[in-house]
Amino acid sequence: MQSQLTVAEKERLLKLAKFLHVESKTVALSPITAVERSEHLPLSFAQQRLWFLAQQMEDTSRAYHIFYGLRLKGQLDRRALRRALDRIVARHEALRTTFVTIDGEPAQQITPAQQSRFDLKEHDLRDRLDANQEMERLIGEAAARR
Repeated sequence: MQSQLTVAEKERLLKLAKFLHVESKTVALSPITAVERSEHLPLSFAQQRLWFLAQQMEDTSRAYHIFYGLRLKGQLDRRALRRALDRIVARHEALRTTFVTIDGEPAQQITPAQQSRFDLKEHDLRDRLDANQEMERLIGEAAARR
């Protein structure tokens, strides 16, 4: 069952379509260019808060990490998976950012994309009867590490 548009609704949609058509031709966005990141950057206020908490409380940083295991079925192209994950890390600076302390002050250090890789841990649990329990154990071990 299709809903019927009123004349007023059709007119509003037509005006919107015309506006979008005109706007799309007149708006020119400048291209996004990569910025040099060899210098350390100051922390944002949110990052300062997290850094401070991590310095004061031992297990705070673990609260912001999510460890997860996946059970995959079928053939896995490991090279393609690693390549895709590495590209995600290369594209997003936040995934390559670490905090360093310089003269007692925290700063961001962004590792160049060419030097970064996704840290993918693989465990073949195909032949294990206790695969679920083993996966939970492995996730627990990873979550316990700083």
